[in-house]
Amino acid sequence: PYQTDLDLAKHKRETRVHSRHLCHKCNRRFVSDSNLRAHLRSSRHAPSDVPCLSSRCSKKFVSVSSMLMHIENGRCTGGHTRRTLHGLLKNADRDGTIVGAPPVPVSPTPSHHPTSQSNHHDNPHQAPELDLHCPRNGCTKHFKSMGALWQHSESESCYRSDDNVAVQNRLKELIERIRDHAAS
Repeated sequence: PYQTDLDLAKHKRETRVHSRHLCHKCNRRFVSDSNLRAHLRSSRHAPSDVPCLSSRCSKKFVSVSSMLMHIENGRCTGGHTRRTLHGLLKNADRDGTIVGAPPVPVSPTPSHHPTSQSNHHDNPHQAPELDLHCPRNGCTKHFKSMGALWQHSESESCYRSDDNVAVQNRLKELIERIRDHAAS
């Protein structure tokens, strides 16, 4: 046994078996290196330096995926919605690397009021869906939201190290195109 909690913490940091997947910043242990890296990229440790696509929204995020989910879930105060975001993606993804088949039609909302129709289509669960797919050759995953696709890419769940840089660069380029379209 250890005399103090400090002695135990020091032992865990210095002993390989305990520190293998240990966050030295907050002393939490993880079952895998991937989980530790995800934790280090979380809002607990990573800076919120990714601005919203809307210049009228002042929110900043720790990742592109969280910024995209902010818009797709209707939280952007700058005017972007799931519908505008998907339109921007279609314009930016000129070669069809990400966007697959055309949107799936959704049954109309029971109300015929124009405002409720607009809100209906901006609801992330009711808006026409896109068939988005991971751009890595060999990955067969499909997504219904941009946030989920970017979360998949940020999680490193399907990437081989030899093509991860190329895929990440392709996604960054696409976000920059979307930013350019959003600004114009």
